Amino acid sequence: MTITNGYATRNQIKAALRIGTADTLDDDLIDNCAEAASRLIDGYCNRQFWAVASATSRIFTAESEFTCSIDDVSGTAITLQTSSLGDGVFDVTWTASDYQLEPLNGVLDGLTWPYDRIRAVGDYLFP
Repeated sequence: MTITNGYATRNQIKAALRIGTADTLDDDLIDNCAEAASRLIDGYCNRQFWAVASATSRIFTAESEFTCSIDDVSGTAITLQTSSLGDGVFDVTWTASDYQLEPLNGVLDGLTWPYDRIRAVGDYLFP
């Protein structure tokens, strides 16, 4: 098995357990454990700590006309669309000047943090 988006490599785990890299008897077991532990961390934290390879669409419900909490994003390259009639047809595309990603400075309680909220600041409000 291959570890996908794991938080430790097979060799890191072997080094921590003082298992030589030439010993391959339990490699599949080590990979399974690393994968399971990584997904448990994701589940506990309710997020993932790697960037997806391709863009994915997500639908969120705004808390107010001005703010919408989102899954964390590490970059600013997002496409924001809303439904003008609330019918699930996302026909309004916002420009970057219509919203700001927060936290503004990318630091929360002294730790670097990805963006996890959108604030309407331009011509549009959240429906």
